[in-house]
Amino acid sequence: MSAGDPRLSEILAKATFRSTGIGTNLVISWKFDDGLLTMRVEGSSSDALPDRLAQSTSDLFAQVRPRRAAIDLSAVQSLPSVVLAYIVFFQKTAEESQVPKVVMYGVSPRVATLLKMIGMADFFAVVPKAEDVAGWYASQGR
Repeated sequence: MSAGDPRLSEILAKATFRSTGIGTNLVISWKFDDGLLTMRVEGSSSDALPDRLAQSTSDLFAQVRPRRAAIDLSAVQSLPSVVLAYIVFFQKTAEESQVPKVVMYGVSPRVATLLKMIGMADFFAVVPKAEDVAGWYASQGR
């Protein structure tokens, strides 16, 4: 599926999540371009994420078949545990879809420290900005 496919917007919109609980403002949105599926996290939530979010993510990978995957954290300064768990699910879904490593960018020092403290610093590749994602994958032969 290519960025010009009219079904792509519908598929990405279906997988988008906006929290509706009191005191939450979490948005998870998607972009797909040139084989790269990017998940953008904005805001925060301590509420449980709905099961449909996991299913829509699995469906998204099955439909667009990305070769690479990234997580844009440039709009957040911290990661609550429910969002961290979802990001881990995203990585595992990527692996099952033959994307061996998810690249994170826009990672705040606070989030970087959190990942180190919980032993997940090597679970993801981390680059400074979106423009560096393609270079990281190229350095890995992908």
